[in-house]
Amino acid sequence: SPLANPHTVTFASLASGATETITIVAATSASLLNGASLSNTVSIGNKSAVDPDPTNNSATATISITAQAGPSTLTVSPASGSYGGLAILSATLQKASNGGLISGKTITFALNGATLGTATTNGAGQAFFTVSVAGIPLGTYPGAISASFAGDTLFTASSGTGSLTVNRAVLTVVANSVVKIYQDPNPPFAYSITGFLNGDTAAVVSGTTSCNTVVPTDASTPPGRYAIHCPLGTLAAANYTLVTFDGTLIVNKPPLTVSIDNATRVYGDPNPPFTGTITGLRGTDVITATYVSAATPGSPIGTYPIVANFIDPAGVLDNYNLI
Repeated sequence: SPLANPHTVTFASLASGATETITIVAATSASLLNGASLSNTVSIGNKSAVDPDPTNNSATATISITAQAGPSTLTVSPASGSYGGLAILSATLQKASNGGLISGKTITFALNGATLGTATTNGAGQAFFTVSVAGIPLGTYPGAISASFAGDTLFTASSGTGSLTVNRAVLTVVANSVVKIYQDPNPPFAYSITGFLNGDTAAVVSGTTSCNTVVPTDASTPPGRYAIHCPLGTLAAANYTLVTFDGTLIVNKPPLTVSIDNATRVYGDPNPPFTGTITGLRGTDVITATYVSAATPGSPIGTYPIVANFIDPAGVLDNYNLI
């Protein structure tokens, strides 16, 4: 156990010119940080009954101690990316003794043995690196990702490996939106495909599908917006998963023009028959009108509006824009 200062060492006798060795052992504190250094000076005193020179009665020695670098562990997380896309690689650096997270250290990443670059650990001990997986076929590759920490004065070197999974990318089958006028037949419904990666084109897609409105529509469908859906049918593409996105059929109102003829009469006479013309009806729609005026035989001389009262047996008037 440690002895209190001063320590006394006694030699029975020491002949002239003879020597003895005193060994001083020092231990570091348990709280000394990895890689930290301490130094201390030890004083040694001697009393000789033979040597009259007092300068030979004392000496000093300086002891320096450096704590060893602490062991570290580096854990590489599994990563995944879509075909032709990107994957985010990550690794976590920790103290081996207690799992404490180590920040501010440089981690080197490699993929399939080829060095990619470096990243620095954050406050959570994590380092991230984004890499393209273009050209790597679909599948899971154990140990494809490797990461290493070179070590420094505080922590020892460590390394780890992780798996890479390349998943299918997504192609979207989009129903093309179209516009038509009420009572026109539906136009052909078509689709387009988006999301190709890695230089791929529509040539990698096989199979067919057909598109239609979600609710049945035809020439007589009232104006409004109607979803167009394209099921996947037999469409398929290597390296891709296909999904669908609906389009819209927009049915617009056509114009309906009502031209009312002017009329004249003499004060005191009854109103003459009023006439007019309706143009712009489409398909088999039938809309007629009667024309009336608020003027009576006793109305003062002047100009009075003639208005149309529509007769719409099928209730299609709202399908038109009246002009």
